[in-house]
Amino acid sequence: MQLSLDCLTVDGCLIDDLELDFVLPGYPDIELKKGGKNISVTLDNLEEYVQVSFASSYTCHNDDLTADVISYYQQQQ
Repeated sequence: MQLSLDCLTVDGCLIDDLELDFVLPGYPDIELKKGGKNISVTLDNLEEYVQVSFASSYTCHNDDLTADVISYYQQQQ
């Protein structure tokens, strides 16, 4: 049985309806990738968003490490 990603929801909302972009959740001035404020999260880039936002959030207890992680992902783009 194959599930359609088009039906993927979070608390009943479609991913596109969440109006997420590539900034660190709770920190709108910290882009997770270059130009992140202008990049909407869609089904096509959802996996990348989860990876970079988790990595950045996971390391938020160490500001220097967080900056390094964000810098790394921005350079990869």
